[in-house]
Amino acid sequence: MVTDIQTTTSLPDLIVVELHKQIKALGSQKAVADELDIPQSTITEILKGRRPTSESVAEKLGFVRITFFVKKSHVIRIISLLRKALEDDAHLQDLLEKVLKK
Repeated sequence: MVTDIQTTTSLPDLIVVELHKQIKALGSQKAVADELDIPQSTITEILKGRRPTSESVAEKLGFVRITFFVKKSHVIRIISLLRKALEDDAHLQDLLEKVLKK
């Protein structure tokens, strides 16, 4: 029996965090919209939670979709490691190697 186990709560939060970083770095939503070549209204709607993040916007911000199968017993540990890795990109490769070795 295959059970679909998903966690999507962190991805939108990461997108919003990244959008806020870009806005701070570039100075405005308009500047970010111009840089990403998307409408400013899209950024506003994502930030206000009125619109889900599309895959194309996520990709323009440097995110990729990853799909893989894991044992149920490992899901919590893997999610925990991935969240930690996403907090500090410098450790991403190291943490992913640890997960893959186990």
